[in-house]
Parts: sequence; structure tokens; C-alpha cells
Amino acid sequence: ELLTGNIYTYESWDDYWEGPLKRTNDNIGRITTRTNAWWANYGVSERLNIIGQVPYVWTHASQGYLHDIQGVQDLTLAAKYRVLEATPGDSTVRAFAVLSGGVPLSNYNPELLPLSIGTGSSRISARGTLNVETGPGWFANGSAAYTWRSKVQLDRPYYFTDDTFVMSDQADMPNAFEYIASAGL
Repeated sequence: ELLTGNIYTYESWDDYWEGPLKRTNDNIGRITTRTNAWWANYGVSERLNIIGQVPYVWTHASQGYLHDIQGVQDLTLAAKYRVLEATPGDSTVRAFAVLSGGVPLSNYNPELLPLSIGTGSSRISARGTLNVETGPGWFANGSAAYTWRSKVQLDRPYYFTDDTFVMSDQADMPNAFEYIASAGL
């Protein structure tokens, strides 16, 4: 089976975190980001899905001289595999493994955050998810992922990071570990 469609998101904010410092910047005012992402999910079998997504992103600052940025962001492809499905009693237990990767589809500038449409970094991610549902309707989910990111090519031969001056046009993008747990009825 093939499922496909668009996901549209809208976000707007006027204060942000720069390291441990919460800031409001009157030079840029309110930042608005809109994203229209086309996605597709192809069920290869009952256990394996192949998923793809391509977002188009628009950013806008309500004040100042920074111009709006828009464009195609990154192609993301993923394979999701149901490792386990068991039904002990009136409950269902499922475990999933996901491997995904992404690459920039356009030559957007990653340096103009918060107006940049992305970080410009290629990435690979591995995720594991466990889901438990009971007959009366209770559920619990747990998921964790680790993402490896490539370096980014800057448009200038230097940059500042962690109060350090770096003479290079290659900037490290931090890898990321994320986790989430939820439960409910």
C-alpha cells in the first residue's frame, strides 16, 4: 500500500535561547516559519515500510533588514521494520526499528539562523520504539534515537563557537540523542 500527502506547519515566536541565555531580539522581531512537506509511506510488507519526505520551507522576520528565505530543504528517507508483535492476554506489544537518512536538496545557506531553512547537514539516524496497548485502552510508548550529522560548509573562512574563534570554513554539527516516553488511556 502507498499512503501519501502533505503536512503543513506554522510556527511563530519572538524570543529564543542562545546557549543558556533567553533572548528577545528587536532587530528581527517575530520569526515566522511555514513548512509544506510532501511525504509518502510505502508498505513493502506487513512488517516493512519505506518512508520519504521533502519539505518546502518559508521563513520571515517581522523587523530588520534580513530578507525572507524560502526553498526546498532536505530529502529524508527511512525504513521502518516491525521487529516484534505479541499479544499476551488482552494486550499487544510491538517493537519497531527505524533507520533513516537525510541530505540537503538545495544549496541553502545554513548560517542565517533563525531564518535559515535548515542546517545543511547530511544525517543518519537509528531509532528503537516499544509500544504496549491493553484491552481496556491503556497504552505506553517509549522511543529513543541517535542521529549522526556531517560537517557543514560555510560561506566564510572562519566562525565563532563556544567563545572560540575558529579559522575554518567547515563547522561541526552536533550529533543528537533523543528519547520520549508517553502513556495514557
